[in-house]
Amino acid sequence: MSTHACIRLTRIKSIAISVCLAMLIASQPMAQSLEYDILWFGTIGKLTINKSTVAGQEHISTESKVKIPFYTFNWITSATIKDGLLQRSTYEQVLNDDQREYCKITRKADKDWLVEYGSGEKKNISISHTFYVSELYFKEPKNVTMVFSERLQNLWNCVN
Repeated sequence: MSTHACIRLTRIKSIAISVCLAMLIASQPMAQSLEYDILWFGTIGKLTINKSTVAGQEHISTESKVKIPFYTFNWITSATIKDGLLQRSTYEQVLNDDQREYCKITRKADKDWLVEYGSGEKKNISISHTFYVSELYFKEPKNVTMVFSERLQNLWNCVN
């Protein structure tokens, strides 16, 4: 084999490896993580926020853990957004390992949502597409007048 043929073969292998690596990286889910200390006369807890995108769906989860004398609080949320629309969301509040609040929201149709509470109660709500509280960690709400609180199942006016 000539020197030129070896050089060409080496270049082809190099290009093939680069293409394979690019495809591998592109197929991996995109993820972001944020972590904050919760302060009150010192550090009393942590807020952790994770966002990943897989197959066109954004998944945002948050967990706040606060520990003070006699009490341990956890607030856990999870939201799935597809094509800019919230598909489902859960919120849970735990105090000293006992669940105090639980709420699950599931999109049924364009403006129709099913809300399920930890008590077993269910209700239907209707809201138009809007910006969601979960998105506030990662996006600035430009030209937005209302934000939907997944925890409170309510729209909030964000214009002064």
